[in-house]
Amino acid sequence: MKPSKLVRHLQTKHPASKDKALEFFERKKREHEGQKQLLKATTSTNVSALRASFLVANHIAKAKKPFTIGEELILPAAKDICQELLGEAAVKKVAQVDESTDVDNKAMMLVYVRYIFQEDVHEDMLCALLLPANTTGAELFKSLDDYISGNLNWSFCVGICTDGAAAMTGRLSGLTTRVKEVASECDSTHCVIHREMLASRKMSPELNSVLQDVIKVINHIKAHALNTRLFEQLCEEMDAEHKRLLLHTEVRWLSKEKESPLAAHFSSKEWVTKLAYLCDIFNFLNELNLSLQGRMTTAFKLADKVAAFKAKLEVWGLRVRTGIFDMFQTLAGILEETEPEPSFSQLVLDHLSQLSEEFERYFPTTKDPRTRKEWIRNPFVNKPGESTLSVLEEDQLLEIANDGSLKKFDSSCSMYNQIQFHVLPPTNHHWFLCSCNHNLMMSYHDL
Repeated sequence: MKPSKLVRHLQTKHPASKDKALEFFERKKREHEGQKQLLKATTSTNVSALRASFLVANHIAKAKKPFTIGEELILPAAKDICQELLGEAAVKKVAQVDESTDVDNKAMMLVYVRYIFQEDVHEDMLCALLLPANTTGAELFKSLDDYISGNLNWSFCVGICTDGAAAMTGRLSGLTTRVKEVASECDSTHCVIHREMLASRKMSPELNSVLQDVIKVINHIKAHALNTRLFEQLCEEMDAEHKRLLLHTEVRWLSKEKESPLAAHFSSKEWVTKLAYLCDIFNFLNELNLSLQGRMTTAFKLADKVAAFKAKLEVWGLRVRTGIFDMFQTLAGILEETEPEPSFSQLVLDHLSQLSEEFERYFPTTKDPRTRKEWIRNPFVNKPGESTLSVLEEDQLLEIANDGSLKKFDSSCSMYNQIQFHVLPPTNHHWFLCSCNHNLMMSYHDL
């Protein structure tokens, strides 16, 4: 903590702040202390409530009851007893047992920021904001505006990405609408992962019926510890790859060991075939969902993933029309011995068509973020009049696109980093804000 070393650290590690006034560092210190107190308050646990929660869980386990009974029966009953005998104060204390929110039952908004520092893009958590009352668009914006106004400038906000909640996207009073009022250059988009989930949830009543049956089977096993152990033991004896329900392992277990009426489903060839298809299509959807997640992704990469899946849906539909199911591995294994019924082929075809329509609805081709912007990734594919740049900027881009000495970098991933600062307009301090379920991603681009 020697002054000379502190000065050297400030000058070498934080050159942008070396000439700041003392009040700047004092304000930063107060903000840091405030965030520490907030983090401590939201992560601290009431020891008595935690101990009581474990005691209740112990009783539930001894009685061999499903864990959900704690929230569905025990906790509500305990609240009623306390309300009648001890009053409202006791009810509030009991409510801390088995709570899924923080101990103060407060809603929080986590804010992340993406920014460019020293010609490199960074993505970090900016702040954690408590929402004192409701989670309406007005409350969300007020909490966010109070923080932004003291640290950044709304006029430099160039984008906001949210989920589809009304508080976020409301046309009159949603968060995005309010942000656009103070940031004229701000553009809004709908979270890609949220849209993917919405697009994949629809299915026909026939397939949904099979899915509900599977949920009942899983609950039948998971609701009892003994059932779970017996099923796991069976999977081990059969040398199964997974210790969970697989197509043919549950028949023996459900029918011979537990005499469950659910076992009748697995004797039906039609039901098992539909289940196999659901396993395969859900696996593809899960893979797509995971590919859309992760840090430091871009709109171009996400659009590529979604476009590829939309193309697959079209191709799969054409294959199913000709009786080819090889892309669905689990289903193909079941259909090795018998040909699928025409009604089943039509069922799969209808579901693929429905998925295709839903993905086009949530990811319309007319609003593809890559349209007229491919020059950002590859300036050599630009054609005059296709970009949205100004006349001067397009002329500069054309010079790069037709420079033969640069075309040797055409396939180089580092080329974009070398070119982007030449073709982008000379603006300053732009940042981008993204939100999903009250968790905001704000990106700050110092271009």
